[in-house]
Amino acid sequence: MVTAVQLDVCLITGSYAGLDQPHRRGVSHVIMDRSIDQQRLVDTARDAGANVRLILQGKVVPLPAGIDATSQARTAFGFSPDGRMLACAIGEQLWIVPYPAGTPRRMTVSNVSHASWMPDNRRLVLTINGSDRSTLSMLDTITGDHRVFHAAPDNILEARVSPDGTRLAYWTERSLTQIVEISVADGRVRPVRAGSGAVWAPSGARYLFYTDRGIEEAAGAGEDLSRRVVIPSGDIGVGMPRWAPDGTQFIVSAVPSSRPQQLMIANSSGRMVPLDSSAPGATGPYGVWTPEGLVVYSRATGDQKEEVARIRPGSTAAPQILATYPMADQKRRVPMASSSDGKWILAWSVGLGAQLYLMTSDYAHEQLLSSDRLNVESIGFSRDGRELMTIRRNTSAGGARWQLWAVDATTGRERLVTGVDMPDSIDRVFGFSLHPDGTRILAATFGQQSDIWTLEGFDR
Repeated sequence: MVTAVQLDVCLITGSYAGLDQPHRRGVSHVIMDRSIDQQRLVDTARDAGANVRLILQGKVVPLPAGIDATSQARTAFGFSPDGRMLACAIGEQLWIVPYPAGTPRRMTVSNVSHASWMPDNRRLVLTINGSDRSTLSMLDTITGDHRVFHAAPDNILEARVSPDGTRLAYWTERSLTQIVEISVADGRVRPVRAGSGAVWAPSGARYLFYTDRGIEEAAGAGEDLSRRVVIPSGDIGVGMPRWAPDGTQFIVSAVPSSRPQQLMIANSSGRMVPLDSSAPGATGPYGVWTPEGLVVYSRATGDQKEEVARIRPGSTAAPQILATYPMADQKRRVPMASSSDGKWILAWSVGLGAQLYLMTSDYAHEQLLSSDRLNVESIGFSRDGRELMTIRRNTSAGGARWQLWAVDATTGRERLVTGVDMPDSIDRVFGFSLHPDGTRILAATFGQQSDIWTLEGFDR
């Protein structure tokens, strides 16, 4: 019976380290290995002709026949316990190279990300990561017999055999995107559910969000249940919902795999219709509601230009064009959000070094937001529209790793609202939806969660 045990304490690179955090950040190497002969160093490099070289003890060893010397991927996994065999991968091929002399042998197993020798100097424990799962397997390098003894949905990055061959130590990593609720008063973070793009309804009693299942709706008082209100069909993906001011409908970004992106108007019945059926090209990615129930959005034209337009959903009138830009022009201003008083539209410029701007509602005037506190991925207006609030990573030595800042829309004055109590595993915060009462924010987080495991009973 194969048994996997998750570790809270593990031997890492020769020393014990406590791993008592629910998210283990920075785990980069797990070793349960024999002493290493420092005179038997192995490496791979490239010569002046960009061909792969295998280097043992500082000397170039001829590559085995049949190896693609121009391969980009090459890894030396390590010597057998007796020092007579080297396991290495060049390209997708796994090779066993005798040392100091002998005929290299190519194994039939490919796409190996890591290999660790068993004490018998003959078998290897292989780590192989596929598109839908990762596996640990045993390979007999003499007979070629290969069997999988463990599979996991998470990415297995490395497995090492203990010196006596009875245990494995390995670590897994998975990406986690999660909606969180952040308290404006003290920065406390409450995990809500998997998903992203969460936006409060004008009533504050519920919110929309999206997953690969479509657009979903949930109550805002810690309710675990949700219901799908827009179910994608065929090759269409949907996301980025935005509520109308009256709460009766919302904008959805629909992305077909073979057609341009389109902004759609939807409601809780799941019915969707194009926001601008007359648009000659793509619309979006965002649609911004004004307090009067109009939508400001970008749309591509057929002559390599992009327009910023304003339209009333359901109206038969043509959209009002507020601005026109050449498609390659970095002065394009993509609308992102509207202030509650309708005075300002927050927009960002495309291209390298994207910047944020405040645009008047008619796009006639703009004001550059020069504060380096602003995070373009997580930003929105305060309840009264006087400030821009943003969740950003703190790059200074002191204070919380993530912080909530507010920048005055008129004067540019910055103030730290609070530190945000994010786990260390969070690499990115995106999305921003302030509750109508101004007390809490919905956002999404992305991070890598790592866990260390031991495995016994695999050599049977």
